[in-house]
Amino acid sequence: IVLWGVFWLGSVGMRHGRPVAVGGRRVSCAVSARMPVTFAEGHTGVAMISFFFSGMDRTFRTYLELLRRPGAARPAAGTALASLPIGMLGLSVLLLVQRSTGRFAAAGAVVGLLALGTGVGILAQGRLIDRFGPPRVLLPAVALQLPALLALVLAARASAGMWTLGSMALVAGACEPQVGGSLRGLWSVLAPAEQRQAAIALSSTLFEVALVTGPLLLVAVLAVTGPAGGVLASGACFTAGTLLLTSSAACRSWRPARRPAAGAGADLLGALANPGMRTLTWVAAVQGTAVRLVQVASVAIAAQHGALSWAPWCTAALATGSMVGTIAYGSHRWRIVPARRIACLLMLLALVSAMTAVAPTMPALLAALLVAGLVLGPVLVTCFTLVDHFAPTGTLVGGFTTLTAAGLGATAAGNAAAGWLVERASPPLALLAAAIAALAGAALTLLRRASLGSPPHRASPPPG
Repeated sequence: IVLWGVFWLGSVGMRHGRPVAVGGRRVSCAVSARMPVTFAEGHTGVAMISFFFSGMDRTFRTYLELLRRPGAARPAAGTALASLPIGMLGLSVLLLVQRSTGRFAAAGAVVGLLALGTGVGILAQGRLIDRFGPPRVLLPAVALQLPALLALVLAARASAGMWTLGSMALVAGACEPQVGGSLRGLWSVLAPAEQRQAAIALSSTLFEVALVTGPLLLVAVLAVTGPAGGVLASGACFTAGTLLLTSSAACRSWRPARRPAAGAGADLLGALANPGMRTLTWVAAVQGTAVRLVQVASVAIAAQHGALSWAPWCTAALATGSMVGTIAYGSHRWRIVPARRIACLLMLLALVSAMTAVAPTMPALLAALLVAGLVLGPVLVTCFTLVDHFAPTGTLVGGFTTLTAAGLGATAAGNAAAGWLVERASPPLALLAAAIAALAGAALTLLRRASLGSPPHRASPPPG
């Protein structure tokens, strides 16, 4: 927020050509389309700072133009609100069940069933939204989820058995409304083709901001009401955000696209019937695996250095880098073909992961994690942007949710692999495994670059 205020004030001064004082000397500057920054005095440092601020101004202007487009603000706000519980619900359920049963093993099993239900719901809701539109799927989902969460709280208060708690968590996870995939699908109508990448980046940024803000909100809720309040607050945010999204004009006018006649195999595969979608799904899985390997290994390295208090900063550095990389990457128009772009990003990720493994100090580790995050965000933005090109007609939202499910499953596998490598070998080995996974993903992308060439199908806009 501070950086945004600083760049905005500086950009206002530059646009109006007002002089600024630097070292006791007045330096005039102006921003124009042909010459971004011109200085009467020629201070190189000031020129670099002003050019940086003007670049930030252009970046944020891109996203503000998106939100100012007719019908865009309401679904974006609804998605942001309904994404807040993603960083709250799992921990709230964990603490709730642990207090009820007194066992972390039972609490972990219930949270695992919640995640299993979420994975199933992601895939099922994506396909249903393509057929019936968001309102007919998301509204019944939250209508079932809120009672399931309430029943989970009441069952925990009554000290019910693990199977009762697990069944309620499974239903609540399966009914988690897939607002992210719905918003990405709506951008096909709300944003022109040249702004589609920035729109996808904005969706990813809203999700990452929710992941950071959700736990902070949970801290305040836990202090007042305890874990039960966190579970119910999550349900309330899911419901309110979904109602805001589905009440938007773009969502109400959604008309399912007519799917061409296809064989039973193509219907079963859905979006994965297209080779390009299969390549993107593999890339999303590689990215999810690498994220968890790097995250778990960095926390283990902090523990090895006797600086476990640095662990939250490791996670924050990775998340901050991802958010900044997503924002910067999404506002730029790239001329490099997608396959080479993805391969270059994954090779950079492999290099940074290997460098992180040999970081000598904790500050060096944080710097390496920040750079790794700068690469991780753009990989997913590229994949989600290409879904709009390669998802067969009538499977657009299903394509988005397929990539989300692949990333979710890969993060679970990455968590397990990282834990095993850290315990049986060493944290640097887990980081090297992340580098190997990224290199394998880059090689696979290049081998299958033909599938990411000219799209054989152009995904139809959701309203049809």
